[in-house]
Amino acid sequence: TAIATYPRLALAGNGYRGIGIPDCIHSGELAVNNGQIQDILQTLKIFEWSDFRINPLQPPEWFRPLTAAEFNSLKTTPIGNRQATLLDQLRRFAQVQEWTDRQAIQANSDLLPPLEGLRGSFSGTLRANGQMPKDLQVQVDLSGQDWVWRHPTQPNAMAYRINQVVAQGSYQDGVLRLNPISLSTVFPRRPGDPAQGPPSVALAELNGEFSLRSQDQVERTLRLNVTNLPVDAVRRPLRLPDNLDGTIAIGASLTGNLDNPQLRGRVAINPATINNRPLDVAAADFLYRDARLLLRGDVATRETSDPLTLMASLPYPLPGATQQPQSDEVRLHLNVENEGFTLLNLLTPELAWQSGQGKLALDVNGRWPQGKPITEALTSLVVTGAANFDGVTLKAASLPDPLTNLRGTIRVVGSPTSDATSPDGGTPPGDRSAASVYLNGLVLDFQNLRGDLSN
Repeated sequence: TAIATYPRLALAGNGYRGIGIPDCIHSGELAVNNGQIQDILQTLKIFEWSDFRINPLQPPEWFRPLTAAEFNSLKTTPIGNRQATLLDQLRRFAQVQEWTDRQAIQANSDLLPPLEGLRGSFSGTLRANGQMPKDLQVQVDLSGQDWVWRHPTQPNAMAYRINQVVAQGSYQDGVLRLNPISLSTVFPRRPGDPAQGPPSVALAELNGEFSLRSQDQVERTLRLNVTNLPVDAVRRPLRLPDNLDGTIAIGASLTGNLDNPQLRGRVAINPATINNRPLDVAAADFLYRDARLLLRGDVATRETSDPLTLMASLPYPLPGATQQPQSDEVRLHLNVENEGFTLLNLLTPELAWQSGQGKLALDVNGRWPQGKPITEALTSLVVTGAANFDGVTLKAASLPDPLTNLRGTIRVVGSPTSDATSPDGGTPPGDRSAASVYLNGLVLDFQNLRGDLSN
C-alpha cells in the first residue's frame, strides 16, 4: 500500500483511491475499499514471525533490494520430466504425495498457522503529508470484519477468527499514537455460562503512544488490555495444560524508548479451574526492564491460604533494541508451603496431600549466552533445593492405605555428574549414600525420611 499522488491506484484487484499533489512535499489521502491484510504485511515486509520488529517503518535486517544485474541473472529451474517413463512418473507422484502428507502433519502440530494464512479485508482512509522519511505525518482510520487465520494449504487445520478489527491512530515526529487498535471475537457459550444474556466477546485493545526515536526522553505509555479471552482459544499456541480452564485477562503498559523499552503488567485467569476444581488465585505479574524479564506467578485454591509461587529472571534482548542484559544468568525459584501442597492433588491424581506441615523450595540456575538458542540454556540448568515434611499424611493410588506421620527431608543435590557441593551445604554430589535416588536427571537424597502405613 502506498500514499498515492495519482487519481486512482489499483492493487491486486482491490480499490485504493488516492488524491494528492505530485510534489516533493507529499500530501494526500488514500481511500481503501476492500483492502487485504496481506497487502499490509507485504508492504511492511513481514512474511515470518522473525520479521516483526519494534519499528515497522524500518525494513527488516535481511532486506536488500536486488540490483539490475542480480535481477537479470535470476534463472528458473524446471520441475519434472515429460520424457520420463510411466514408472518414474508414478514414483515422483508418490514422493510428492509423501511430502504433502508430511506437510499436513506439520500443519496440525504447528502452534500457530503461517502468516500467509491470515486473510481479511478492511476499509477506511489513510492521510499523509510532509517530506519522507523524517517529516512524514500519517493518520489512519481503518476497520475490518470476519478475519480468518488458518494454514493456507490445510483447510482442516485449526483456524482462528477475528470478528471485528479497528485501527485508528497517527504517526508524527517519530511518535506512534494508537487510539485504539482493537480486535474482538465472539465465542459460543461455554458450559457453566448463564443460559440467558449476550454471548461471550473477547476484546484486545492497544491505546496510547510509543516513541520510535531511540533517544526520546519524553515519558510515553502504550497500554494493552485483553478481557474475556477463553483459555481454550489460546491453549495450543501457549501450550496450556488440558485440565486448565477459565477466562484470561491481561493488563500491560509499555514505556521507555526504542533503545530500551520497558514493559510491566499482569496476566490473570479468573474464573479459573483445574480438573473442574475452582482456583482462588491464578495470576502472574511480569516486568521487562533493561533487557531482562522478571516474573512472579501465584496459584492457590479457595481452601488454601498458602499459594504455590514461582519466580523467574531471564535475560532477553529484543530484536532492534540496543539495550543488552547486564548478565546472562537464568534464575528460577519455586516455593510451596503447608496447604499449598493440596495443589498437587489437582496436578497429580496418583498422589494426594491430605494434611500436615511441609515446605518445598527449589532453585534453578543457569546461563543463557547472548545470541545462543534457549536449548543451550536448558543444558546448563542446575536444580537444587529441598522438601521438608512433618506429620504429613499422603494418599497414593498404588498403596492400599494412606501414608501417615511422614517426617524428614528430600534434598535435590544436582545431577550425578556434578562435582560441586550443593549451595545449601548438602551432601556433595560425588559422595552418594544408599539413600540417594536418581530420578529424571536429578539426584534425590532422602534424609531421615520415615512414615507409617495406617491400618
